[in-house]
Amino acid sequence: MVHSMVKICAGIDVHEAILVVCLMKGDLDKEPTTTIREFQTFPDSIMELAQWLDSENCEQVAMESTGVYWKTVWAILEEHKYKLILANPRDIKNKPGRKTDTLDAEWIASLLRCGLIDPSFIPDSKIRELRNSTRTYRKFVQDLTRTKNRIHKVLQESGIKFAGLITDIFGPTGSKILEKIINEEEITYTYLLQITSTRGSSKLKHKAYDIYRSLQSKISPTNLKLLKLLYSHYNYLNKMLEDLDEIIEEQLAPFDEEVKLLCTIPGIKINTARAIIAEIGTDMSVFQNDKHLSSLSGICPGNNESAGKKKKGRTTKRGSKALKGTLCEAAWSSVNNHKSILSKLYGIYVRRMGKAKAITAVANKLLQISYVILRDRVGYKEIEPIQEKAMHDRKVKQMIALLQKEGYEISEKSPINQ
Repeated sequence: MVHSMVKICAGIDVHEAILVVCLMKGDLDKEPTTTIREFQTFPDSIMELAQWLDSENCEQVAMESTGVYWKTVWAILEEHKYKLILANPRDIKNKPGRKTDTLDAEWIASLLRCGLIDPSFIPDSKIRELRNSTRTYRKFVQDLTRTKNRIHKVLQESGIKFAGLITDIFGPTGSKILEKIINEEEITYTYLLQITSTRGSSKLKHKAYDIYRSLQSKISPTNLKLLKLLYSHYNYLNKMLEDLDEIIEEQLAPFDEEVKLLCTIPGIKINTARAIIAEIGTDMSVFQNDKHLSSLSGICPGNNESAGKKKKGRTTKRGSKALKGTLCEAAWSSVNNHKSILSKLYGIYVRRMGKAKAITAVANKLLQISYVILRDRVGYKEIEPIQEKAMHDRKVKQMIALLQKEGYEISEKSPINQ
């Protein structure tokens, strides 16, 4: 039997143009009275909703995270005294065939009254604004990569093959060649010798003749127009990233200490640090522990047990995709630092679960380390050789115990006893 836990609560079914609100009110041991009202999503209508809930002495309000429509409602209601809860729509689905706006609002209110809604993590307004900026920055970087790939495609279709000779065609030397192509200017062998002899490009000097040969194909008028448009878009995105970077720097000013602490972790640079802060905030007291944070972020395997047997779990679809992607990128960087314990952990994981799952496990470790650093306000400290030897000795003891359990006799001259 499910017991009621909240005397006065409200469930909000959020849409683009309207809010359907169900207020449930009554003693915990009795059937509650239900009031249904509709409000528009204009600010003055949401303020009217807030005042109505205040007048009814509402204790808790729940809504589902419908697209971005819930954000305006949340921003106005969070200034009031009642507790706000944002629910994952996957967790509060109603029965099939019972899908109306009124029934959805009643269902949310009834679940809230019985304490059956797991709240999503919603940071304060400053962190939410920083999150919007960092996610937009990430989208711009992805757009920039797509634009680069399209430029590569047009060049290859036109028979211009210098991308295979220069590491980055968008670097100083490659950009000069691209601009010459776009402006329909002649590229001579002498010019190539000149630009490949400058500081930082000297390694390309012996490739100058091959680069000259790769540029002899004639680009069609249509491909030339496409190349001009794409290169213009590439420059535009670079300018947008510079401007957005300045905005993020201003927003990060209050969290300068936290950024520096996170940057002490192997594999985490400033862009990764600011993305982590934007996704999880700086107040770790809202999470029960590091494992709770991993679970909320959806970067650890879920439980999968049946008939007393534990089966392999998979990472869930919950959590922030931006956080998962950022941590996995940082994990690849951290495992390349062979002096780090994270690299050794990756070596252990990869042998039994493959590269993809191993890098996700390292990303989970990075998140848990970030939690401890932000909680304790201390920098990352690598495991000392003594601690590493203690870990090795403990592992050997476990193996010896397992062999003894199987009936094997262990010699007294074993390394663990020396």
